Amino acid sequence: MEEEYKYLWVLDFNDLTVYNYRVLLYANAWEYHKILEDVGHDLKHIEWMLSPYDEAINATSDLRK
Repeated sequence: MEEEYKYLWVLDFNDLTVYNYRVLLYANAWEYHKILEDVGHDLKHIEWMLSPYDEAINATSDLRK
């Protein structure tokens, strides 16, 4: 069985930076929490999401003028 990967996007409010990690797809959120803690993120000061995309979508052209 082939392993499935996703991209774990993290908005870190401690350093005001967006991070992107290529990770295996897991069934439980605690697996992602462990990864985030292992790389030094404070779970109380971040927002995270899984995405199939490795780059941010540039939606600037969608903004109303």
